[in-house]
Amino acid sequence: MTARPCPGDLLVIDSRASVQFAGDRALTFRVVSVCEQPTYEGWVWLTGYVLNPPR
Repeated sequence: MTARPCPGDLLVIDSRASVQFAGDRALTFRVVSVCEQPTYEGWVWLTGYVLNPPR
């Protein structure tokens, strides 16, 4: 991802984020807020919630 997420964005968190989210462990995340506190280069702290997969 190149653009900074904004509140309301839906993000797909999958194996591109970390191997722990590979395959059926991928999730859809709704961003509630983005912290302005600095962290690692290219990283941001996000607050939000996971949406249930469709049934």
